[in-house]
Amino acid sequence: MHALTLPLLYVIHIVMGAAAGGTALATGNLGLKLAPQGRGTSYLAAVGLAGAGAGGVAAMTGGALADWFAARELSVFVHWTAPGDAHDLTVMNFRHWEFLFALSFLCGWYVLHALSRLEEGKEHSERAVVQELVSEASRSLAQLSSIDGLKAALLFPLGRLRDRRLRAR
Repeated sequence: MHALTLPLLYVIHIVMGAAAGGTALATGNLGLKLAPQGRGTSYLAAVGLAGAGAGGVAAMTGGALADWFAARELSVFVHWTAPGDAHDLTVMNFRHWEFLFALSFLCGWYVLHALSRLEEGKEHSERAVVQELVSEASRSLAQLSSIDGLKAALLFPLGRLRDRRLRAR
């Protein structure tokens, strides 16, 4: 194995983990936002169950589609003919996995469109959101460790936001 391959795999795993965590957090927040007052737990359970079921069905459907698309190809060419000369230019060529990537792109584009129509209710300022984020992160870390230096090191990026806010303008 190449010396660069292992660190690159670690970076890919970290990025994929962060993306999965962000998706889970956003899904949970949407579930809580749509839940009636006092019924957040049942809504989060329903969102988790639906997500797990959709993930299982998506894996099986993706495998079946990959098998079906393995023997198919879609190509678009431009053919130019001149006296004594002919040229072909491939504009688009989809084979096997490329169909699934295109289908995934189209589904993601639709989801972004559907999310853009979601009403969020009253608007909050960026300042209020950052304050809430910092206070929630501080509260969570206070429960994890009693070592002030560790808390300060872990909250460094959030502390920079707080310091920026406290500076005289």
